[in-house]
Formats: sequence, C-alpha cells, structure tokens
Amino acid sequence: MVKNKLWLIKLVSFFIVLNCIHGINVTFKTHIITQPDGETIKCFVSGDEYFNWAHDENGYTLIQSQNDGFFYYGVMEGDEVVPSAFLVGSVIPADAGLIPWAIIAKDAYLERRRAFWEDIDRDVRDAPTHGTINNLNIYIRFSDQSEFSN
Repeated sequence: MVKNKLWLIKLVSFFIVLNCIHGINVTFKTHIITQPDGETIKCFVSGDEYFNWAHDENGYTLIQSQNDGFFYYGVMEGDEVVPSAFLVGSVIPADAGLIPWAIIAKDAYLERRRAFWEDIDRDVRDAPTHGTINNLNIYIRFSDQSEFSN
C-alpha cells in the first residue's frame, strides 16, 4: 500500500514538473557544423526555443546561406541577421570589419516568444480534462526483466 502511494506521488510530481518545463537558455554549447564541401567547423550554439544561433568563440555569428548551403559570418541587415560575403574561416572577422553578436533585437525576440504562445490552440494541444481519453499504450520488456504479472 505504501509502495503504491509513493508511486502515485512520484507520478503526480512528474506531471506537475512536466507541465512547467520550458526550453533552457544554452550559452556556448560546443557544436560541429559541416560545410557542403565536407569541411567541419568547431563552433558554439547559444539561445533557447524562441531564438538560437551558432557563433565562434569570439561571438561572431555563423549563418547558413540559403543559396549555396555554406556557413558565412552573419551581419545585421535591418532587424534580420543575413550571411555576409565572408565564408567562415576565410577571414579574421575583426579585420574584415564584422561586428560580433549579430543577433535579433530584444523586441524581435519578445515578439517571437509572444507569437509562440499566442498561436497555440490550447483546446487542441492539451489533453481533455473531462470525458473519455483514448490512449495507446505499448508495453515493452527487456531481456533481463521478468514477465508482466498483470
């Protein structure tokens, strides 16, 4: 009986935590990108679920061109980050006059975050809180586990 109560408390706690979880902010997470010609570039990624970007160790943004698929250093064009004329690794970014941390403005970030949550139809996204809920359950057993008893 105590085991069942403990199991139920753990399950309820899990769903409460799951309901409150959001993406985390990642800063300078190591990442490897591959250019179309096979060259690999060690870089970093930073951001969260609303906006994230790749950059080098000095904060110069790396962005993939939609035209040829290669990664270029990013530059600001209005409120957007676009590829510059400089292929990643072809120049020293500071010497080429590039500015580090070319990312979207705070207002653009907040708009993305607002739009993300505003456009969600909670009646479709969330499971019903009343009535019959149809679930598909697939039970699995690993070779080192005993058979299900019930």
